[in-house]
Amino acid sequence: MKKPSFLLSILQRCSKSLAILNIGRRFPLMYEVAKRQVHQWLYPIARQVSHVSRRYIAADRYWLLPLPFQSVYIYTKFKLKKTPRRSIDVVAWSLTFFSFIFLVSVQVQSAPNSATPVQRDWLALGNAFYDSAQYEKAAEYYQNALKAGQNIPFAWFNLGNCQAQKQEYTQALVSYRRAAELAPQWSRPWMLLGDLYFMYGDYPQAIVAYTRFIELEPDDHYALRWKGEAALKLDGQMEAQRSLEESLKKDPDQIDAYFALAESHVRLRDFEAAAKTLEDAILLSPKVNAPVYFYLGYIYEQSEQIKKAIRSYEDGLLLEPSRHQLVLKVSDLYLSLGESFMALLTLETALKYSSSPEEILLEIGNLYFKQSRYAKALETYTLAYQKGALSAQAGIENSLAKLPKTNLQNRD
Repeated sequence: MKKPSFLLSILQRCSKSLAILNIGRRFPLMYEVAKRQVHQWLYPIARQVSHVSRRYIAADRYWLLPLPFQSVYIYTKFKLKKTPRRSIDVVAWSLTFFSFIFLVSVQVQSAPNSATPVQRDWLALGNAFYDSAQYEKAAEYYQNALKAGQNIPFAWFNLGNCQAQKQEYTQALVSYRRAAELAPQWSRPWMLLGDLYFMYGDYPQAIVAYTRFIELEPDDHYALRWKGEAALKLDGQMEAQRSLEESLKKDPDQIDAYFALAESHVRLRDFEAAAKTLEDAILLSPKVNAPVYFYLGYIYEQSEQIKKAIRSYEDGLLLEPSRHQLVLKVSDLYLSLGESFMALLTLETALKYSSSPEEILLEIGNLYFKQSRYAKALETYTLAYQKGALSAQAGIENSLAKLPKTNLQNRD
């Protein structure tokens, strides 16, 4: 079989290169591969011609630049007379090469924009915008990364983060779920899925997500705690206690976990275990707050340990003295023990911090009335009425009815 001419082989390679570029235009992910293949075919063509003769080296340099018309000028001026056939081939190749370069440039310039994402790291660009709190712009880049097929699980996850930051929680749920499906061994999407399910009240799904996260990250206490919280919402007291106790073993400094564990014991009417849980919290956690003391006081009250309840309530009021409803409760507990002086002292102390002094004044008036101190009761009821407690009017009238007429004349 006759070997194809040098010029024909050049044309064949040019045609194949153009065909590959056309395929690359239709499939953007193949575009870079197509360009590399064209360059791999183009260079051997230039090398073949460059070895035709050492006397053509100067022209070959122009081909590789490429400046084919300059090469035509060199060959026609210096070589055509000595080697006419070879020179004609060279001139024809130069013209073919120039035409090919023109067509390739047309293909590259007309390549669609969808090839651009392959050339850019959309995920990194999105991360830069996310770090600067430009979540809308970051979401656009993560969507571009998804279209380009770059790091798809991470792109879905980061897109979900943007949507969560914009409070688009339904869309974020879908994005995290896609990330978890594509990368089931990646723990982070499972945690955020559990948080969103919990927020929406889908506690069974939250437990599933947290359980999957715990399988991947067994040392994490956060997921154990929220799994226990979700079980508590479903009245699964035993499962809640197991998860919460395990979480507290891993990190004792979780005041909310102690609170939830105590609540699970209260639901089972195990007040002793509930009180022990909160007592441990007070001893072990530096983050103890007023609600812990208030809840402990409630537990003691339910188990009829009134003095312990009073002490816990008072400890809580030292941290939040403006809780006037609890002040009234402490006053009532003192009265139940027959300690009216401590009840009165508690109410008078609370007047300094209360944002609703009329309610406390009304209670002080009631206490004075019960002690038959009608003059003090009248004075206190009158002050409460001036502060806006309209119900104090009845107390004023009752106090006036109880006062002797001589006292009324003296008041007048």
